Amino acid sequence: MSAPRLNIGVIGDHFLADSLESTGHTVTRNADPAEISLYDLVVIDFDDHDSAAALVEKIADHARHGQMFIHTSLDHGVQVLDPIEVTGAIVLAAHHIGDNNWITAATDELGETIIELLVGEFGGTSIPVSDDQRIAIRTALEYRDLAVEAELDARAMLVDTLDRPELADDLIPAPPRPPHTREHLDAQAYDRMHRTIEDSGRAHIFASLVRRRAELQHDQDLELWAISQLDYKE
Repeated sequence: MSAPRLNIGVIGDHFLADSLESTGHTVTRNADPAEISLYDLVVIDFDDHDSAAALVEKIADHARHGQMFIHTSLDHGVQVLDPIEVTGAIVLAAHHIGDNNWITAATDELGETIIELLVGEFGGTSIPVSDDQRIAIRTALEYRDLAVEAELDARAMLVDTLDRPELADDLIPAPPRPPHTREHLDAQAYDRMHRTIEDSGRAHIFASLVRRRAELQHDQDLELWAISQLDYKE
């Protein structure tokens, strides 16, 4: 017997909603926070780190007992939904990290079972993590992205030198992460990640790669932050 189909409201991010819709659930995008009581499950995406608390408080005013809420931010643990949970709702977290793998979290065994079933419905793999692990995972993934950008930069050097893009592709293949996993990060976000890197060599390379990204993006604030983390001697 198939699992019951859910009426899902989405605030912000649509990628998880698309996956859930593909399994037969009914999805309403751009749901009004004031009307979220109409839905069995609400998917929430936070635009930035600072907006999370305000959005959760706004939603909590309209949440009801027994509803399910999933946020999709890797920067936050499931505790960010505490104001919603006290209404009797079930709170969950699921963030896509590529190849249909999802970093997940819940407050209890029931929640863990629910998120595993939801992700499993569309063929995804649920990877439960603690809040302490989240920022380290976030940092490692960003480190990887920065390294990919460095490889692409190296490829550009080959193209400039040899004027043979096809040879550069053969020598330095560097596929980036899927576009939907990328987002613009400011200096504050990088600072949070940088502080979690205990190895000084990794921390130095991380800051150097951030500086190069800032140069390419003409982001002066981010470049100044990166320079401040590097031990340069004039």
